[in-house]
Amino acid sequence: MTTGFINSLDDLRELMDRTDPHQYPALLAIDEAQLFYPGDWLFDFIMTELLEKNVKIDVIISGLATDFQKRPFNQVPNFMAIANHNLALTTKCFKCGGVANLTYRKPGLSKEVILIGDLKEYEARCWACHDTPYK
Repeated sequence: MTTGFINSLDDLRELMDRTDPHQYPALLAIDEAQLFYPGDWLFDFIMTELLEKNVKIDVIISGLATDFQKRPFNQVPNFMAIANHNLALTTKCFKCGGVANLTYRKPGLSKEVILIGDLKEYEARCWACHDTPYK
């Protein structure tokens, strides 16, 4: 079985090309899927190189489903649409303690969709406490 980290489509294709199909990894794990924009290589690769060719690899994709303005976040909804299973994780709302599944960006920060940050920039919020308007 092959293991390693893939940083680009070229790396992934090279791995698939040089590996006997019986030796493919059992698992392809992708984190931060929201950083892949529509038109990026990852969705097309999964569709054309794995699903349509019936390659037997489990694929686990994690990422934020919505951005800080409560909009679908890049490719994540597309990945969810082709998944056999979806699991939505939640946490506690920073404001009320209820169930939170949204990312709230604190005021005064960039309005760019992607802003890498942590607790200084973001909080988990529920729908009732997330006061950034949907745009």
